[in-house]
Amino acid sequence: MCDTYRALLGRGRIVVAGDLNANVVFDKKSSTESFAKVIERLNEFGLTSLYHRSRNCAHGTEPDPTLFLQHNKSKPHHLDYIFASAELYQLGFTLDVGGHRSTPCRTSASPSQSHS
Repeated sequence: MCDTYRALLGRGRIVVAGDLNANVVFDKKSSTESFAKVIERLNEFGLTSLYHRSRNCAHGTEPDPTLFLQHNKSKPHHLDYIFASAELYQLGFTLDVGGHRSTPCRTSASPSQSHS
């Protein structure tokens, strides 16, 4: 992803957001492609995860899940992200992650949103 969008990622006010279906807890030690490397590359472009910045937690230790696999409360995962450039997050933001009860019945994902 980072190589494909290299020309865009290095420019000013940038946001990369979405359901990335990834977390460092799923990385395989033997793999050359890992989510940890994607995060590292995004950081090299000056992009930071707003969730991890606001919660002051490391990737893989997220206390708020954004997905409950098969709608099962006992299968929480954090797979949704909002990465932003310093030029944007320094303007200030709040970030909310919905819980298991706020999840619509047609999806197992929790709503996430950021406000400036």
